[in-house]
Amino acid sequence: MQALLWWRTGDRERADRAASRSGQVVGGLLMAFGWISFLRGAPGGLWLVFVGLLVTVVAGAERQRAVIHTALRGIKAADAMSSPVTTGADWLTIRHFIDEVAASSCHSAVPLLDFEGRPSGIVQIRKLARIPGARREALRVRDVAVPLSQCAVAAPSDLLSEALDKLRPGTGMCILVVDGHHLVGIVTAKDISWLTRQHALGGRRTD
Repeated sequence: MQALLWWRTGDRERADRAASRSGQVVGGLLMAFGWISFLRGAPGGLWLVFVGLLVTVVAGAERQRAVIHTALRGIKAADAMSSPVTTGADWLTIRHFIDEVAASSCHSAVPLLDFEGRPSGIVQIRKLARIPGARREALRVRDVAVPLSQCAVAAPSDLLSEALDKLRPGTGMCILVVDGHHLVGIVTAKDISWLTRQHALGGRRTD
């Protein structure tokens, strides 16, 4: 449906919104029909409820993705990033990292730097909190971090919408903005949310 509407209207964003709304309607109808069937004695109706719920969730996610991409149109990573950003040495023990770095960070994830000052990965604060106290002296923070090879990385001039496509499941919604071999900023879910709200209000980030 999305492809057909895009072909007919020439407007991809309009097609995305229409297709996602249609998916939510279809999902709702499937859930309603399945529930009615189940109440009338057809056990298979529960499967329709499950399928309808899945369709509704996926369609909702697609709609949110379309909204975000519309809001971020033309915005570069440098325009959205938080800078300067708190960083930590990747060779620190988890105990020292929590005491010296994580405690003062305002983000849910902290970028790591190697001995040469180059970005080497990113670590989630909540992951550090789950590590037992007895192991915090033995493990280095890089042992539990997401390595740079699995992180979403963008240059300052890259479009933010394209950088978002580099995100991988399980790595969190964080984009490292790197200029050459130097970390210059980070884009988090909070930054994306701020830009989306500004777009909805008709504003645009100027700092």
